[in-house]
Amino acid sequence: MDNKNSVNAPSLKQLKEWLIDGICEATDGCTVEPDGVCEHGCNSWLIELGLI
Repeated sequence: MDNKNSVNAPSLKQLKEWLIDGICEATDGCTVEPDGVCEHGCNSWLIELGLI
């Protein structure tokens, strides 16, 4: 992970909820699609953790 991460890694429970909801948090806290990148260039946690 890079220095753009300002939010702690999510729990397994949170990751599951994001997969079900179809909305996710980026590593900087922005809201994105599970396979998305925010306007600041940060990947979703699901991408960052190699889950999708």
